[in-house]
Order: sequence, then C-alpha cells, then structure tokens
Amino acid sequence: MDLPTLSIEQEPRQGRQRSSRQPKGRVFSARLVGYIVADPLWDSGSASGVIRPVLLSYLGTERELQPFTANLRASAKAKTGGTSLQLPKKVPYRWLHQKGPQGTVTAIAFLRSLFHIDPPVAAGVHSFISAPQRWWLDAQVPHLRRQFGDDAREVARAARFCALLDRRSTLPLLQDLAFHLHLYRQAKEAPWVFPLSPSSRGSLSAFGLDSLGIEEPLACRVNPEELDQFIADQTSAYFEQEIRHGSSQLAAGRRLLSLPAAPPSQLCLDFEVA
Repeated sequence: MDLPTLSIEQEPRQGRQRSSRQPKGRVFSARLVGYIVADPLWDSGSASGVIRPVLLSYLGTERELQPFTANLRASAKAKTGGTSLQLPKKVPYRWLHQKGPQGTVTAIAFLRSLFHIDPPVAAGVHSFISAPQRWWLDAQVPHLRRQFGDDAREVARAARFCALLDRRSTLPLLQDLAFHLHLYRQAKEAPWVFPLSPSSRGSLSAFGLDSLGIEEPLACRVNPEELDQFIADQTSAYFEQEIRHGSSQLAAGRRLLSLPAAPPSQLCLDFEVA
C-alpha cells in the first residue's frame, strides 16, 4: 500500500534566531492512512489553509509514532504535499492504536461525539457520522445474502446507520432489517443527511477512504424533533406498504453490532463502538 508521508517539523526553540548555517528543527514523520473532514458538524475553528479533521489515521513504527503523536497532540501542524492538518489541542479526540505486521502501528484520532453509536449526553442538534467499516460489512453479508440477495451489503450499512438513529431518537425503531433498509434509503434523500462530497468544501469530505476501510460514510445534522417526526412518518409508511416477518427480524438476544472477537486485520479500528 503506497501511502503519502505526513511530516511535522519541530520549530527551533524561542529566543534563538536561526542562521543560514544552523539546521532546521527536527522533523517527525508517519505514513498518512486517511482523514475525514466535517466542519459544519462541529466547531472546528478551522483557519485558512489548515484542515482540522474529525478523524485522522496514520501509521509507522512505534519509535516513529511516539514523537509524532506527541507533537500532533500538542496541536503541531502535520503536512503532506500542499495540505496541512491540525488537531486542536483542547478538542477531546479519542485515540486508538493497533499493532500490525512487521512492527507497524496504526493510530486513529477521532471525535467520539460524532462517530460513536452512543451519543454524548447533550441537548440540541444531533450531529453524527455513519462510517461503516468494510471488515464489518464483509462479515455481515454472508448472513444476509440468502434473504436479501444483492441488497445484502446495503442492508448491513442500513443496520449500522439505524443503530446511530436508534440511540438518538426518543422513539423505538422497529427491529426489522427490511425496515432498516427502508429507513436508510429514505434518510439518504432527507435534507439533513449529507453523503461524501468530492469537494473539500462539502459537509463531508475525505482522503484515503479505501485505506481507512470505510464505506459510504454519511454525515447527519438534525434537531431531535425533526428526527422523531421522520422516524414516525417512515414507520407509518412502512406499515402501509408491507410488514415482513421471519428471519429479517432480529432475534431476541442477538447483537448485530456486537464487538468483534479479535481486532480486524485492516487498517481500521471499530471506532463506532470503541
């Protein structure tokens, strides 16, 4: 996997003027896996020419990552090509690490409030991102293909998306995967759902989704009343069309979104339930 280099240059100490003969500050490097940007969903305080992602992943050896991560946590700017990335120091990013082959370590910093299935205790507008991981979808498809055929993968994405909706609505969601698919398809047409934008100015943009192992992310920003009304309207519409019974319903005690038995082998951690 050919990943671009992400570098942080440590500035010389204050009070010392650097002459043309003096070396520059130390440079710390890692390999950029990818990042997601969603400025409209949070108070990023983004400055001109600086990207402040809601999720950033990079990899390297443990020796490389220790100083790199320390500087990144201190709000140092990391650069790749003409792009500058920065994680604001006071923002409560969640950090996860995963050991890989040949001594490599993958790090992920993300805003738990936007990605986690269980939302923070707060009033006001719901802002969140559904970012299903490919390894998880791959594991669900074989169990869903017999009933849903070619729609199996979309059903898995729908189940993940509805899990986030379920935790944010005061209304109970019908525990039927066919209903989840219906709700997911209708939500993608709603004005408060934003798919991945090819432009960095969109509500949701990204670099390296394939490397991150994320499939079809969706950004959502909706007030509680509108979300509840949407769920109520779509539940009524679904009942009017058709109610499916049998294996599409989740059996009592089954945890569709259970934690994996072992860490995934891909360069991505299950940050939606971490």
